[in-house]
Amino acid sequence: MTVDSAVLLNIDAKLLVSAVVIFSLLKYLTTIIWRLYFSPLAAFPGPKIAAATSMYESYFDFVKTGRYFIEIKRLHDIYGPIIRINPNELSINDPTFYDTVYVNGGTRPTEVYDHSLGNGLGIEDTFFASKEHDLHRRRRKPIEPYFSRHGVLKFEPLIQECAEKLGNRFSSLMGTGRIVRIDHAMEAYTADIVRRICIDEPQDFLDDEDFFPEW
Repeated sequence: MTVDSAVLLNIDAKLLVSAVVIFSLLKYLTTIIWRLYFSPLAAFPGPKIAAATSMYESYFDFVKTGRYFIEIKRLHDIYGPIIRINPNELSINDPTFYDTVYVNGGTRPTEVYDHSLGNGLGIEDTFFASKEHDLHRRRRKPIEPYFSRHGVLKFEPLIQECAEKLGNRFSSLMGTGRIVRIDHAMEAYTADIVRRICIDEPQDFLDDEDFFPEW
């Protein structure tokens, strides 16, 4: 290899790296602009940084060790009952909005904008990852009763029962000096509900002394 070809290769490599960096920055900037001004969620109030990037949420999740739920409550006090908490998600603190979220079949189409949900996970062809409205409805039809208003309300007593059991467990642990893993407790709470709903086989993880950490 001559000196000239080595220089050319070096220049080509630098140009390639520069092009990749510039393209990545432009793509990121375009994504932020789209999220702020053209996204279906752009009209909802909330901090612009939360609408533009997930880093705002990640800061509270990792640096503040999972305290984003506290920040969300503060944001509701500032911006109102329906706020945008990340580029793709709203937080709703308004019971009257329930009927708007849970629309009837003929109320409106609910196309989902392009995303990578399910890519590489083997669920691309499930109703959960379907983007097109009619296709999503066909795939969802067999389990639709579970997502109807009646279906959701039917499980309210079960959810309340498990919530009361969890509250009683916390009350019984007060003043004992024991360290309680909240993540284990919440996973046990969720597991007891899901198992009852999906397979009608109660495991009673909430009754376990340590909230069944193996789960």
